[in-house]
Amino acid sequence: MSPFFLVIDVGSGGAKAFLVDASGVIVSAGESPWDREGWSPGPGWGSIVEAVRSVINKGEHGAKDIEAVTVTSMREEFILLGSDGSDVKIELDEQSKAYGERVLEEHGERMYDLSGHWPVPNWIAGAVLPWMLRERHGLDDVHHFLMLADWVVYRLTGVACTEGSNACESALYDVRRNDWAWDLIDDLSLPISIFPDVKKSGEPVDTVSREASRETGIQPGTLVVAGGADTQCGLLGMGVKPGEAGAVGGTTTPVLTVTEVPMIDPLRRLWTNVHVEDGRWTLESNAGFTGRSMKWLNSFMASDEGHDALNHDAGLVPPGSNGLLTYLGAHVFDSGPPYWKHDRLGNRNVPPTITGKRGFSR
Repeated sequence: MSPFFLVIDVGSGGAKAFLVDASGVIVSAGESPWDREGWSPGPGWGSIVEAVRSVINKGEHGAKDIEAVTVTSMREEFILLGSDGSDVKIELDEQSKAYGERVLEEHGERMYDLSGHWPVPNWIAGAVLPWMLRERHGLDDVHHFLMLADWVVYRLTGVACTEGSNACESALYDVRRNDWAWDLIDDLSLPISIFPDVKKSGEPVDTVSREASRETGIQPGTLVVAGGADTQCGLLGMGVKPGEAGAVGGTTTPVLTVTEVPMIDPLRRLWTNVHVEDGRWTLESNAGFTGRSMKWLNSFMASDEGHDALNHDAGLVPPGSNGLLTYLGAHVFDSGPPYWKHDRLGNRNVPPTITGKRGFSR
């Protein structure tokens, strides 16, 4: 029998699980939604378990047929774990934001030039960890710093590791060397011991533990391999080659070009990422909250037809939407300070139009 693989995707809207065959065809899928704004590791893991069990408990193929497991996730979020594996709560407020602004001013350009990312206050690890170090007078209770996909791998195997396409989002990573920016980490007085070993995407990590097996239903001893960031995995699935570009639609729509060398924007507007393909990088822009805007539009129009109907309507309108303009979602990307200034394009009046629902969908 052909082997099957379990892919766990931890996204902004929920946890998804897919059983795929050796050619990449999805055999079954499951999903458990969550609220990103109120997300926490405990309920989050429960949603992941629910999504996984919904896949392996339906259809003719189940846990016994799974050859290996891998994980993709949204890229910026991270989790801190104590020595007992429990999560260390991260408190963010106006004070942490103000301190993050200071980190941005003092170290932001260096972080960008190393990692390809700005340390956005109250979000990116490069701004949050120095704040926690100051507030807690140290990070003695933190044993592991893990990006979101890394945390899922840890829950499955008990092994703490990371992978470059996710880790580079921390602003504490050296994209050229595909390793932690150790000199920067040392200069920030962050404890080196909390940063895990770096695995390559597709590299075996360990096997599913008995505890994780009891929770998820995956058989103990099933191989777990390092996955990658959701966007870069999307590019890999599309077969985007160096010099080509791809757009990965979701809550937002990242637009990336694959490169054979790490390219850092001299004006510091774009993101540079490690790709999941070894020896490849990506240069990234982003069209903004496109998927979220579609969801809002569907709700605003009180439509129960779903996104497929909106896409169909949009296809009936020529490019340019007959002159209709909107700043509800897409924008010109510039990640440089003042960071996320493109978000201030919102709340513009939409000019009168005769285009109607189809034009809004376009």
